[in-house]
Amino acid sequence: MKNTSLKAEQKQYFILSALLFSLFFFILPRSGFYSDLKCFSNWATYSSQHGIGNIYDSDSDYLPLYQYILFLFGKFIHIPEKIELYNYNLKLITLPFHFISGYFIFRLIRNYYPNSEAALYRTLFYLINFVVLYNTLVWGQTDDILTCFVFGSFYFAYIKKIFPSLLAILLALNFKLQGIVFIPLIGLMLLPEIISRFSWRNLLLLTLPLIATQFLILMPFILSGTVHKVWFVVRHSVDHFPVVSMNAYNMWEFLLPPSLEGTLDNIQFLGISYKTWGLVTFSSLSFLSLLPLIKVVIRKIKRLPHEEVLLQKLVIIAALCSLLFFYCNTQMHERYSHPALIFLILYGILSKSTLPVVFGCAAYFLNVDGVLRSIPFQHYGVFIYSRSFVASLYLITILLLFAALYNVQIFKK
Repeated sequence: MKNTSLKAEQKQYFILSALLFSLFFFILPRSGFYSDLKCFSNWATYSSQHGIGNIYDSDSDYLPLYQYILFLFGKFIHIPEKIELYNYNLKLITLPFHFISGYFIFRLIRNYYPNSEAALYRTLFYLINFVVLYNTLVWGQTDDILTCFVFGSFYFAYIKKIFPSLLAILLALNFKLQGIVFIPLIGLMLLPEIISRFSWRNLLLLTLPLIATQFLILMPFILSGTVHKVWFVVRHSVDHFPVVSMNAYNMWEFLLPPSLEGTLDNIQFLGISYKTWGLVTFSSLSFLSLLPLIKVVIRKIKRLPHEEVLLQKLVIIAALCSLLFFYCNTQMHERYSHPALIFLILYGILSKSTLPVVFGCAAYFLNVDGVLRSIPFQHYGVFIYSRSFVASLYLITILLLFAALYNVQIFKK
């Protein structure tokens, strides 16, 4: 009976996703951020002509996993002029990952509601959220794919499925190096389970498929003798743009004068570079966000009495992982807080607390749209688009999440 119910709910979700995908297909903008789409079509053309293993002989700086998508896209269209003409269709390849993420939300909240219809209705807060969809449908970027891998890893870690969780975070790292900021959280969530199930046989069964997966991802580059260039891209993901900000409206808006995009982050204050100050701030606040989970994990490992960390708390920590990475560090792009959105929205669904969701979504939208300027009727010089105002919205979101994590009452009931 349970399997039948699950299959029925999966069918409901599939039908809803198919209907929404069809709607997005018909309203799909044929434009986006020009330089990104231009790069994608150039890389698709190059890899389809010269082989995916040789893609890093071009100017590509994306990690291998998205190169596979571009390679297949280029092979499917085949003609270089048409690859560039139809590059906006890459958005349709990103969209299914959005719905996979939505399915994970649906499964997580299903037990909180009496029927699947109620859970589906609340999942729509993510599926049709314009702020989330902006990255894919309007900008034409791929952060929804990274979000899917990261959130999938979180989902499987929460339901204590070790291998799928590790596989998902491995795919995230092969897609964008930003996935690395979630490793401490995923590691802490999985650690007690790994220890309780530990045996050399289980360790081999866990690690060998992961090693094989990584080997398969790198296989074309190994065969082409260009695997060292993959490592070059990984190493140069950091300091590729050694400036304080790449249009990220974060804490540096309050600390330094304008023109952050032209300010090198190796400039020193009190003998320490801006980059290092950012990393120290990020690391310190991240530890503070992980501390409640660390305490529980230690007690679990020592087999001491403990309370389980509620899903709501874990979602807060995950949102903070992404927001703090974006808010504290130098060299951040405007889109780098995108993975936080799914955790903020899930937190809003679970807690029925709307303030962090509203402030976080508003900050993200004003930041990315303030750069792309895709909505012609907006007046981009007005106050709400100012960099310091957006940075303030991010700061309020972070403070609200920390207050919720540590049960600090901000407003009187």
